Amino acid sequence: SLLRVLEASGGEPDIIQLDEIIGYGLEVMESDPFSPSNINFLTYAYGMVGDAENEVINSRRFTEILDVIASSGDGLSDKTPWQVINSTHAKDFLTARGLEISRRMVVTITVEYVRLKKADNGVKGYYFDFGRMYMKPPENIPEKRSQGLKFEHIGPKYRE
Repeated sequence: SLLRVLEASGGEPDIIQLDEIIGYGLEVMESDPFSPSNINFLTYAYGMVGDAENEVINSRRFTEILDVIASSGDGLSDKTPWQVINSTHAKDFLTARGLEISRRMVVTITVEYVRLKKADNGVKGYYFDFGRMYMKPPENIPEKRSQGLKFEHIGPKYRE
């Protein structure tokens, strides 16, 4: 929804579209509070509407999340991968560093190798571990399932 608003704006959203971006961004924060790309959108939108306080808060959040990922390892081997909560955060982290992904390869059940389109100071790719998202099982999962076909939303918003 957030990207649709940006696309519809042609790259220059008006105040109503910026408010929509902020609304969608805050909604995403409920389920993914450490998403660098979402926080980046919030920083941009708050800056464009003139809300300097929230722009600074989100800019700081963005920088600190990227710093935490950078300090979690060196990304040079599957023994010292960068830790991310979600595999999409790896793309956000590399994009923030001006790097583009060529391909992603699963190395272990929780570690992936991300090959770059262009080497970064001689490094052709980096390792990321997103296993921490599996450390705590989801809450409120029904113990028994019915025998018939059933569609369920798995987001926290729909578990109530």
